[in-house]
Amino acid sequence: MRKIACCLFGLMAIFGLLVAVSMADDWEHSEGKNSWYYPQDPYSPSAHDMRLVGFNDLQGRPSYHPYVIKQGNRWILYASHHVPQDPGRGPQDNGTSILDVTNPHHPKFLVHVPSEYPAPDNEARHVRVCPVGKGFVMLRTTGQKSHDLYNVTDPAHPKFLMSIVKDLTYTHKPYWDCELGYMFLPSNLPADKWRVNYTKVYWIDPASDINAIKPEFVRNFGLVGQEPGADTTKPAPTSIHMPLGAVNHDRVYFGYGSGGNGIMQITDYGRIVGREQGMSAVPWPIPDTPANLLYPQLGRLDWPSQWGVHTVYELKAFELADFALGQVAADGVHDFAVTVSEAGGFKCSNERDITWIVDISKPDKPIPISTMQHKAAVGGNFCNKGGRFGPHSSQERFDGPFYKKLVFLAYFNAGLRVFDIRDPFAPVEVAHFVPNFNANTYFCSGTECDTRAIQTNNVDTDTRGYIYIVDRAGTGTHILELTGEAKEIISGHHH
Repeated sequence: MRKIACCLFGLMAIFGLLVAVSMADDWEHSEGKNSWYYPQDPYSPSAHDMRLVGFNDLQGRPSYHPYVIKQGNRWILYASHHVPQDPGRGPQDNGTSILDVTNPHHPKFLVHVPSEYPAPDNEARHVRVCPVGKGFVMLRTTGQKSHDLYNVTDPAHPKFLMSIVKDLTYTHKPYWDCELGYMFLPSNLPADKWRVNYTKVYWIDPASDINAIKPEFVRNFGLVGQEPGADTTKPAPTSIHMPLGAVNHDRVYFGYGSGGNGIMQITDYGRIVGREQGMSAVPWPIPDTPANLLYPQLGRLDWPSQWGVHTVYELKAFELADFALGQVAADGVHDFAVTVSEAGGFKCSNERDITWIVDISKPDKPIPISTMQHKAAVGGNFCNKGGRFGPHSSQERFDGPFYKKLVFLAYFNAGLRVFDIRDPFAPVEVAHFVPNFNANTYFCSGTECDTRAIQTNNVDTDTRGYIYIVDRAGTGTHILELTGEAKEIISGHHH
């Protein structure tokens, strides 16, 4: 069916102002019905140099993050879901939704895989997928209880394989290195006796037969002072939020404290897993001693208490044309990292959170060089629009057309903000897309929340150039693409 542009006209009482909004009315949702929504002042959709390509309502389930991967000739989107934001409204059995987005204009809902646990663990808010052997395996957190594996070679018919680790009291967003097979799983297993949440590391042979996968436990990892037997007269360092790997598989970055008391830790990948280049392999599991925890650390940056570290996204071997004009050849290439401090507090009730670019060329002395911020007053005072305002996370991909050119930030009620980082010392916002809420959008939870609000929670991209966002408040998933000057940045025509 062809997209049809139409105009909606509304007469505002008293002033008689004419409001015209160009819309497309043929987006599908899970039941194949028209799910495009009418704008409602003051939340009319706002976009600059971005346009909507496709939409799916995800059956009204609040979503934490999207993960898209090419499986054979198909592009498959995995949307992980939050615990219900409103216990009395909307789907209550939230887990993982799987969609075929090969045709991004008409995403096809394949299946929803519910959590296996009752409330309050009726969610599966994190997901990763990797090729294993001759098929594909999904790793997801199920509630705060377990990290689980599913065979998703046929994405419409997932099959449970095993729990890597269960009986947990905490899970969060894992990192799975598809190429090397290592899994970094934020966890808390009471039997381990760690003082705070930490990371459990496992290895799966990427060449394994899917039906004979045998995860090997590598180690527990965290900051010195968090481990069993640490001095309890001193406060434990901030607990893990999420780990993330590096484009060359040479480092692992850990973010501690997503929205406050943040710590960015830079580590050597080989030392973390006991497979350091040029050294004998260290037997697994590696013991939880202070020396073993400190050895992989290359650098650490502790932020002031008001800022956290949700995401650490590496920008490796960044060429700086202006620096290259000097006589020090090495100065023309630097390593950077994007660090996101997660916004908290409804209606800007907390101190403002910020996204930083940090120079990590000398990892033992990381230094912030710039920030990426969208001002609350630009676009109609987002502090008054309900829910949270500010950054939550960035994209995490090292492939595709956007790497080292554009950073995408999920910005809660300010939607998706896009920054040109070709000059990392002076990032510039160049595009945005703020979805409108629809009938599924929750009133955000908490006594301070008295209105519906978009809560764009996470973003992913693919090598075709599409951008995927999901909404924490149940609005659905939007598939986007760049237009105008922002698109010219990735095509190389914009200077």
